[in-house]
Amino acid sequence: MRKKLVWTVAITSRLRSGIRNPRTLAVAVAAVAVPSILGWYAADQHASGRPTSAGVSWCDRHLQAAGLDPDHHLTLFTGGRSEAHAEIWSQGFNLQLCLTDGHGAGVTDAVDPAPGGTAALPSRAVILDTSGTFGTGTVTAYTTGFTGADVRGLTVTSGGRTIAAEIQNGRWLAWWPIADKKAAKDATVTITYANGTSMSGPLAKVAPYAS
Repeated sequence: MRKKLVWTVAITSRLRSGIRNPRTLAVAVAAVAVPSILGWYAADQHASGRPTSAGVSWCDRHLQAAGLDPDHHLTLFTGGRSEAHAEIWSQGFNLQLCLTDGHGAGVTDAVDPAPGGTAALPSRAVILDTSGTFGTGTVTAYTTGFTGADVRGLTVTSGGRTIAAEIQNGRWLAWWPIADKKAAKDATVTITYANGTSMSGPLAKVAPYAS
């Protein structure tokens, strides 16, 4: 059974902006004031930042609350941007995603192992594992899943913003601010492959997880 735990606090507004014009995808994202929520970046700012002590401590604490042992787990994914921090821990059959802004707001959510292992995925596969939202007012949407070996980039466009997913060890994760929870259903995704080609479509149409 999936178990999602959500913690939110009031956060002061911060400004995030970005502009990109690559060969396979042309987008321009203007500077936008975003109340609270997870340091998101537009598609050109996709490199993982150094984890902050606040973000790491938050995930350590809340992943333990989700039943994981900090001394006897495998870390399947770790990354973040600005003050935000993300991790996926695995211990036995318990796999949990942690996502926090580093200022006291965040979520833990149960995730799945890659079907058949990441090496068994078709090379151009993109599979959706889980997604959700948390917060009030301007909330945070997040989505995560698996990619095949030929997937080099994945961007999510929602509410006029384009956000680059982080891809690591055959897993992808993206998060972004939205005005309301219904807006997440209108998101689109663009997948870029090793040969430079790309394809786009509704995020809701990405193949769902099947064990």
